[in-house]
Amino acid sequence: MVVKPGKNKFTKPRFTIVIPAYNEAERIKPTLEALTKEFGKQAEIIVVDDGSADNTSEIASEYGVEIIRHKANKGKGAAVKTGFKHARGKTVGFVDADNSATPPDIRKVLEKAEETGAAVGVRKKTNKRNKLRALFSTIFKKLASLLSDIDVEDTQCGCKAFNNQTIKKILANINCDGWIFDVVILKLLKKEGVKVAQVQISWIDMKGSKLNPLRDGANMLCSLIKMRAQK
Repeated sequence: MVVKPGKNKFTKPRFTIVIPAYNEAERIKPTLEALTKEFGKQAEIIVVDDGSADNTSEIASEYGVEIIRHKANKGKGAAVKTGFKHARGKTVGFVDADNSATPPDIRKVLEKAEETGAAVGVRKKTNKRNKLRALFSTIFKKLASLLSDIDVEDTQCGCKAFNNQTIKKILANINCDGWIFDVVILKLLKKEGVKVAQVQISWIDMKGSKLNPLRDGANMLCSLIKMRAQK
């Protein structure tokens, strides 16, 4: 693991925003432009380059953010966990690298988590969502709710935030690094008695998604069933 500190020397920032990134050289630039403009010195931004083969890290370094680079690809969950371990903000969140959520909506989720302890974005149903991905998301959400007893409308939304102390308390128990990572976090929060607020946000499904609904859907279903069996 290689850590490159950002230009801003944060001690106790209000927010930390973790961005897991794998081969995101073509999409991360507008995300960082928008976030640095929206938050300025209010937020520490950590890009976790999850073993990218492209120049994701080099592009991110242009924005003065902290960069942590995995030497090999470990999965979204592992990247987010790495970012959380280094987070200094009182409230920490993670967002996708592709600018799918708007900075004002990301702020809403962070501020709600600041108020309640945990918050997740709930994607609005709009014509900007890919129909196949939206259908897959709907089916998975229903299965996740059924198999994990989580009362969260949109478990897979890539915009979530938590109290830093709370998330660090459960990090060691997050035993999944793949797509089901989000469900595991929510399940552990429920076990800790943390109520998760839900914030409606706008969402655009960007081109270049690494999610394959058929392949990843089967893997996620198997992981859900396995998690249920371990209950």
